[in-house]
Amino acid sequence: MSMSQRRIGKYELQQRLGDGAVGETWKAFDGSQRHYVAIKIIPANAQGGEDFSSRFYREGQILTTLQHPNIVPVRDFRLLQDGNEAYIIMDYVEGTSLADYLKTTAHTGNIPSADEIVRLLAPVASALDYAQQRGVIHGALRPAAILLDRSINFPPGEPKLTDFGFNFSRNPLALPPGDIAYISPEAAQGLAITSRSDLYSLGVILYEMCTGTLPFSGDTSGDILMQHIHGIPTSPTLINPRISPALTGAIMRSLARDPAARFPTASALVTTVAKALGVSVPESISSRSQPLPTILNPSSQSGISGSLNAVSGPSSPAQWPSEMLPTSPIEWPSPGRSASPTPVPAGDASGTRPALPPPPVVSSSTPVLPLTPTAAPGARMEMNMPTVLTSSSTRIDPAGAAIPMTSRSSFPPQAPAQTEPSPLPARPVRRKRPGWLYVGLVVALLILLLGSAFGIYRFILGGSSAQPVVVGHAFFVSSGLLSSQNSNQGITDEFQINLQNLPAPPAGKSYYAWLLSDQESVQVALGLGVLSPQLTLTYNDPQHNNLLANYNHLLITEESTNPAPTSPSPDTGAWVYSSAFSTTKNPQDTVNHFSLYDHLRHLLSSDPKLAKVGLNGGLDIWLYRNTSKILEQAGSARDLQKQCVANTASAACDSVHRALVRILDYLDGSQFVWRDVPTQPQVLIDPTIARVALLEFDTVNQFPPGYLEHIGSHLREITISPAVTAEQRTLAIQIGHAINNVQVWLDAVHQDAAQLVKMSNSQLASASAVSTFNDLFTNANYAFIGKFDPNTSTVQQGVVQIHYSIQGLATFDVTPCTVTSGQNSCA
Repeated sequence: MSMSQRRIGKYELQQRLGDGAVGETWKAFDGSQRHYVAIKIIPANAQGGEDFSSRFYREGQILTTLQHPNIVPVRDFRLLQDGNEAYIIMDYVEGTSLADYLKTTAHTGNIPSADEIVRLLAPVASALDYAQQRGVIHGALRPAAILLDRSINFPPGEPKLTDFGFNFSRNPLALPPGDIAYISPEAAQGLAITSRSDLYSLGVILYEMCTGTLPFSGDTSGDILMQHIHGIPTSPTLINPRISPALTGAIMRSLARDPAARFPTASALVTTVAKALGVSVPESISSRSQPLPTILNPSSQSGISGSLNAVSGPSSPAQWPSEMLPTSPIEWPSPGRSASPTPVPAGDASGTRPALPPPPVVSSSTPVLPLTPTAAPGARMEMNMPTVLTSSSTRIDPAGAAIPMTSRSSFPPQAPAQTEPSPLPARPVRRKRPGWLYVGLVVALLILLLGSAFGIYRFILGGSSAQPVVVGHAFFVSSGLLSSQNSNQGITDEFQINLQNLPAPPAGKSYYAWLLSDQESVQVALGLGVLSPQLTLTYNDPQHNNLLANYNHLLITEESTNPAPTSPSPDTGAWVYSSAFSTTKNPQDTVNHFSLYDHLRHLLSSDPKLAKVGLNGGLDIWLYRNTSKILEQAGSARDLQKQCVANTASAACDSVHRALVRILDYLDGSQFVWRDVPTQPQVLIDPTIARVALLEFDTVNQFPPGYLEHIGSHLREITISPAVTAEQRTLAIQIGHAINNVQVWLDAVHQDAAQLVKMSNSQLASASAVSTFNDLFTNANYAFIGKFDPNTSTVQQGVVQIHYSIQGLATFDVTPCTVTSGQNSCA
């Protein structure tokens, strides 16, 4: 008998609604009650484990007790006598799913309005918190599990959650692609899930609703899982420039890899989102004043069962600091209107300066738009970034002595203003009129000097006063597919080429792209492939190796299509376009003798000073990781403070203290954290990571230097490196201004954390500490996300934009090869 004709008891199966990781879901007709139901059929023999029956009945009983307007009710559950099949009977919901809704809205560029985002998420949050209060974890939250009930007058439908529990054997690699996109990092590793795993999945849905894309995607299930475990999601504001820093902070916190750093409840997440969007908080979640219990480390990975033996009481819905809230509602695209991005600057009318490529992205499959109002990485930018001045200060050590703090100068470095005393008036001197011979000598000298200057100018430009014609750009991209945290794989492991206005190659020939290296250890050219008819090419390294670590030279040849070449032609006449990062040592750098290519490698692939202490990867990725961790810990500390009580045995106060210590571990590094936490015998973060501080405390003895100072020094050197392009110089200066912003904000975070970590439990629990915790979180959020200025509608950039702008430095200007006296300029 076919499945379409099959009956289960009194239920006639009529239509298969979908397949999931657990089983099939069917629409069925109840002949006795004369109404439709939905039946999930679970093949018990595929679940594995001898305890399936007992777990099935235990969790089925729990599910039938869930009575919430936004949870699809479970009416019955049965296990067939042969034990091979189980089924769950639920109410049938007439309507589509949130997945279908997103396909026709956000995925097409029609980002839902702010009101609609909150109206869709609030019922989901209410349902999740209700289930959490009863010890129930969803375990498979995704848009397909959120049904939109059309029977209720709430376009596009009232959200109702289904698929609670029964996630018995969610082997991550066996999950459908639609499930893997929403899996939490802990579930991706096969670890026990908690209620905060559901909050991560809800954060992915929020990201998708606001950007129209997913934070992680890839060609295989393994790729996506690795990104959830190790990757860095593209900042949503780079995809949708309308997203405010406040909303970006909420999204990024919900996607924290550390469960404890996420929001304590779904209601807290949606409350923060609503305030960031300037939308009133729905009553269904604003009425929650008491914190909900958070299930941590449940005894099994089942979607429902979770022991309450390790409960961390989270806070009530987070209150966003007033300075983080927009003064007016954020302008969002109205329903049906495309969220058109800010266009990338186009080339000039002559066509000799083509448009620059879009900024590099973490995931090559994720579309990225430039952050408004600044230009995309690599583009020409007006120098309108604020200069943040910093000054020398002192810090008090545990003994009460003043410790001088190194002055942190603004970028670019400026010579100090010199004040000279006014000279006394001199006696007038009678001057003789110069003779004609003297005038002639002066004129001749001026002509000689001008001629020398012109010759030097021609020499610097390679013998020609004309700028080379730029036919396009090529740039390195990071996929985010890191093999481990302590690796530079997944960083600059992709390469993209965009050229314009080139003549079509002759018949039988094609354009081929190659990466070459000036390093003696790299002798073989890397073939990237043939350029498409649109003169574009994207190359993904199969092992996700760091390409910038080995290659600094792009070459495009014109060679036979059949057979395709396996290496660049030795005939330089086939070499038609190229570009390279200069390996010429900077004569002004008398200490390190670094070239432009050296600076790019230290920032994006591998830094020698980090390698000496056991840290792989460039400076940029560690700045990003560690600042994001500070934001996570600042959010946790602020939320847990609400449960801190004035006694010596308060678990919440202990958790607050540990979060503050971790913040100082990242800021001070293990070399200096003892000054702020003298009673802590060892750092609480990874000891290898703690060997490098974010801040700079001693320019003479601190090794390696603090990340901000270290990156700033590379940026300063890039601006005066031989062969640096005007775009690279401008972008380096802009990043330097952003480094100054982060310096100020992290100094404020340090001041707050150092003050709070010394407080007793009673002081931490006092109302007077609330403002300091809010300030701590606000400045940590500014440092990572940036700060929006509503008066100018601009953003003071933080680490997120620094991360993408530094990738933008690794951009080639592709120019034609020229032949002079039989010598090819690209050879």
